[in-house]
Amino acid sequence: MLAHEIGSIHPQAIPKIVEAMDQCHCTSLENHLEKYILEPLRSLNRQQPLVIIIDAMDEWRDHPTFIKALAHLNSQSHVVKFFITDRLNPCASHLPGIEKISIRTYALGPISKEVIKTYFHKHLETVPWEDGRMATPSDVDKLTELSGGLPVWAATVIGLLSHRLSESPPHEILEEIVGSRRQVGGSDGLGELYCNALLRLFRSPEDQRQLRRYLGASIGLQEALSPFDFSMLAEIRTHLINRIQFDLSALQTRSPPLGSEGMVHPATTLFHMSFLEYVQATTTESSFSISTLDSHSTLGLSCLKQLTGLPSSSHHVSDLYNHQHYAMKYWPFHVFKGTPRSHERWSQTEHCSTLRKITAETQRQWAALFLESLVPGKMDTTMMDNIGSEDGMVSILSKLANSLDKIGQDCWEFQVACLEVAIRIDDGDAEVWSQLGKCYKVRGSRTGILQMHEEAVVAFQHALHIQTNRHPDHAKSLNNIAAALMSCYKQNGDRDILSKAISCHQEALALRPAPHPDRSTSLNNLAIALQSLYRCNGSIGTLTEVISLHREALGLRPQPHPARPISLNNLAFALRCQFDQNGSVDVLNEAISLWRELLALHPPGHRYQQVVVHCLAELLEKRYEVTGDNQDKGEIEHLKTQLALLHQQEKAKK
Repeated sequence: MLAHEIGSIHPQAIPKIVEAMDQCHCTSLENHLEKYILEPLRSLNRQQPLVIIIDAMDEWRDHPTFIKALAHLNSQSHVVKFFITDRLNPCASHLPGIEKISIRTYALGPISKEVIKTYFHKHLETVPWEDGRMATPSDVDKLTELSGGLPVWAATVIGLLSHRLSESPPHEILEEIVGSRRQVGGSDGLGELYCNALLRLFRSPEDQRQLRRYLGASIGLQEALSPFDFSMLAEIRTHLINRIQFDLSALQTRSPPLGSEGMVHPATTLFHMSFLEYVQATTTESSFSISTLDSHSTLGLSCLKQLTGLPSSSHHVSDLYNHQHYAMKYWPFHVFKGTPRSHERWSQTEHCSTLRKITAETQRQWAALFLESLVPGKMDTTMMDNIGSEDGMVSILSKLANSLDKIGQDCWEFQVACLEVAIRIDDGDAEVWSQLGKCYKVRGSRTGILQMHEEAVVAFQHALHIQTNRHPDHAKSLNNIAAALMSCYKQNGDRDILSKAISCHQEALALRPAPHPDRSTSLNNLAIALQSLYRCNGSIGTLTEVISLHREALGLRPQPHPARPISLNNLAFALRCQFDQNGSVDVLNEAISLWRELLALHPPGHRYQQVVVHCLAELLEKRYEVTGDNQDKGEIEHLKTQLALLHQQEKAKK
């Protein structure tokens, strides 16, 4: 999309964009930025950088991944700069990799009154006033004051005045708005505007009921559908859909793509986030309050009914109607979002009884259609080979989630949906709970969203609860819980969570006595958790335990063990902390000895050589300060020369 805009504004960049289309299939996002953005812009030979503005970044589901990739552009500010608006401060939101990005943040205050007033003067001229009864200068002043500097409030007012609302002429609507005493800056003036607009658009209780059904379904909707296909899933008559669409267009802040104006689009693509938050808020007027859970529940059940009636002759997506295709692709997502996780409560839902009616043959038929929907034209037949006639729905859902993990594109939401439905059907499968926990953990690592790590903890705890102490995966589940808890701790700094993580690591270690093959891993994990505790309490006893654990782990990882460099680094770092506490040269000597071995394992060309050289030079400087040994001084100068050369080589590569 960004490359399309660049090509539209600067046609001379199009050849490079075409090259990117040939070269970027299945490559990294960083490579996409290089080929689609940097190389086309470099070809323009501009003296000033091109500025790309991205608005409402936080409304984009995958924005954490994109922002992380921007680190690739740190040294290219002479070619391109990004201006990104976001409701969250990116530096305070724990986005992964944010610390590696060259970024400046600015707090965006309200728009000035002069700008808002100019906006009203310009757009009020386009309103279809009747009988010459137009907005007065006093009206403009009042509107400007009421806006509180929020452009969305001003845009919504213009949308309402320009729309054919029942029998009310524009001047009456204006009088009602201007008569309001609430400012946006006060107690929810924007919400009051939305409420009054909806009351005017949908006057009768029946109209309001149909609005709630339509809005709820469109908020849950994942892809645009024709009114007919939407009506088949939302169970709303087509003529009502068309009427509600027309009335709600007064509140739209975005237009649908050209050529799709007659389609029903996901509400998130048409309405401002503040409006969607208003209708989903628990404090909203009950006439317009929407339960997202209920909306997904309705869509999920409708999709399942399409599955129960799936013709046996439908073996490819092309054999399906659009609403059937949508149902095959999204029923797990809607069922996950619209039903309780508790097995007891799930078993009482109509979704559960409907799923039980689906035959084994139809289940396997659906699995093939589901995969084809997600990877059209690329589905490998081996993806279905591991799904046999003996597999029940839980097994099929679990295997589908595994297959999606291997296809090389982001299908996280579908993976989680499959696993969430699987644990509803059978909450006693520890393997599926662990699989679900790993999905949430991966998502948390990619996005930096605390809730994902918390969900991972819950899933791993369920797996542990199902297993006995003698279960071969019991220690692994403890380790998984501890790792997820550590991720939570890194985000919220809660010492109680850290204590729980340490406790889990200690239990896991106790279940892995020597010569258990995973003992060194548990030793390392516990030591790292205790190192975090040491940063909080500064306790010599804690640090001593950290060093002891790292020593044992290193002893279990002789050369050429692949994790030996990690243990060398961890023990050396802990010893440096001990030196900072007690000033012992013997401790420092041991740390230096470990770093020398580590350097030998990171020869020229290794991606971490620069870091190792820097750390060794730093420790030698500390020893030189204590001993004044000229041999150390000479080695320090040699390492710094080597470091400068490595810097030059890295700069040349960039």
